[in-house]
Amino acid sequence: MAEFKTPVKQVKSVDSNEKITIPPSPFLNRLGYGTGVNVMQLVRSPRAGQIRSPWALKMLNKRVKPSKVYTERLQAEADLLQKMSHPNIVGFRAFSKTKILYLGMEACDISLGDMIEKRVEEDGGPYSPRQILKVASDISDALDYLHTKMQILHGDIKSFNILINGDFIVCKLCDFGVTLPLDENGIFDKQKAGKAVYFGM
Repeated sequence: MAEFKTPVKQVKSVDSNEKITIPPSPFLNRLGYGTGVNVMQLVRSPRAGQIRSPWALKMLNKRVKPSKVYTERLQAEADLLQKMSHPNIVGFRAFSKTKILYLGMEACDISLGDMIEKRVEEDGGPYSPRQILKVASDISDALDYLHTKMQILHGDIKSFNILINGDFIVCKLCDFGVTLPLDENGIFDKQKAGKAVYFGM
């Protein structure tokens, strides 16, 4: 079976030259939420003759006052995502702190957590061995990359941080808001901990 790979492309980080118009949040679909943040879907207008894929935007909740702390936290997560390139890790798209603070990421179809909740509500029964093994395989590959190549611990593995495309075509890990540094032996690195991205989003 052919494996679906996320195309790796060069993306600009902070305040990209591409003009992105973010409509007011009531006009955006909410995909998820965390402590002080919402994840919204932005459907971008197509360019002539091109289809432009939707983005997932991590933005501050309206009830949260913008602050230096939140800006630095989102910036740190954006910096980390931009350094990573793996088919089972959600892709970085953009980051901006002018006008509206947001982290733009690849949009996937649905989280595993939402799928499980819906399946329970509909009394759908257990997932097939193929589907379970696909999640285990893809997320294991993502974690191996994080632990050995990036030398970080994700710190918040749960079904809502696993995104699924199609009928388990590909599974991707997201939400890198509570990562911790590892040393070359895979042990928590206390010396680098001060520089780690560590916050509950």
